[in-house]
Amino acid sequence: MSDDGYQRRSRGGKPGSPRLAVLLAMAMFVLVVDTSLMNVSISAVVEDLDTTVSSVQAAIALEALVSAAFILISSKVGDLIGRKRAYVLGSAGLCDRRPGDDARAET
Repeated sequence: MSDDGYQRRSRGGKPGSPRLAVLLAMAMFVLVVDTSLMNVSISAVVEDLDTTVSSVQAAIALEALVSAAFILISSKVGDLIGRKRAYVLGSAGLCDRRPGDDARAET
């Protein structure tokens, strides 16, 4: 609360709305499930790719690290240019890479 008595309100309506906390908890849950599923499937990946367990674990750790870095970067971009613009920019970047682009480039 500022000195002039003005109290900021969240989009949820009332101060301290749990909406943001629930959304963040859901996002963290998705990341944990993703990493857990990759760890469960290590044995199948080792057999399919004919590699070692340690190299697969290193790839999983690297993927989690890159995901965390992109979360930090995208949150900063959202702060700088706005959430909606950052969302549109990210969606455009994702949609720019269409399936089959590699096949067309090789021919």
